Amino acid sequence: MGPCMKFSKPTVSLENISKECRSVLIKPFKGIKSSVNLNKFIGVSIDNENCKSNVSFLYSTSNFLSSVFIDDFSNVILKNIMVKGDLVHKNVILLNNVQPYIDLTFQIHKNILTTYNMSINEKITQSCSFITKINNSHAGLEMNLNEKYDSAIFYRFEKKNTIFSTILKYDLWNISIFQNINEKIKLSNETIITDRSILSRLGLLITTHCTDLRIELNTLMKLLLSIDKRIFDNFSVSICTEMEKFGQFDIGLGINLEI
Repeated sequence: MGPCMKFSKPTVSLENISKECRSVLIKPFKGIKSSVNLNKFIGVSIDNENCKSNVSFLYSTSNFLSSVFIDDFSNVILKNIMVKGDLVHKNVILLNNVQPYIDLTFQIHKNILTTYNMSINEKITQSCSFITKINNSHAGLEMNLNEKYDSAIFYRFEKKNTIFSTILKYDLWNISIFQNINEKIKLSNETIITDRSILSRLGLLITTHCTDLRIELNTLMKLLLSIDKRIFDNFSVSICTEMEKFGQFDIGLGINLEI
């Protein structure tokens, strides 16, 4: 008989442990987004959201990615990712007139995904995390080497069309449940529990070949509706509506163009 517990390489990290759940929930977008691929290596995108303009330039190869992001012409963010075998190196540099910032990350991607992170701001902050896959589950630990109360444990379980994930910190508990009903309908619930409040978001995603319809209801008694309509292969329009009180709506329009 083989072992009951089978260890294998993790397929998720702490950053995307509940990515399926959040793909259903609404991210209000109000503005215009456009992107241009100059060739297979270089891309340019321009976002205009809430009267703020963002411009980014992207260069990528099979094992290297570099991007320059300009935020409202006040912040410049340089990001590089390099992959060599099981080793991944990431660095992020934020340049501005107020507070420059450097973030360095090293990962070793084996049966235990080991990550070390160092952030240099006014002070140096260090953290490390360990995550592994056991059968259909992911489990791990993230430790803040400067502040023990900011450490976290996390767990993710997958079974057929349901994914359960949770992150537990000293002052916060995040619970996410994702259900894939069929090819067109998906449900998700994200609940955040703190010592002062409980916030729960229930989302529904209905997908057709050219339209995404999202409906969200949360404990703040807000109802959100988002419709993303693809007109052509490279052009789509999105409408997001938020209702706080009956009959009172806040509507935003988004346009996405890819050339």
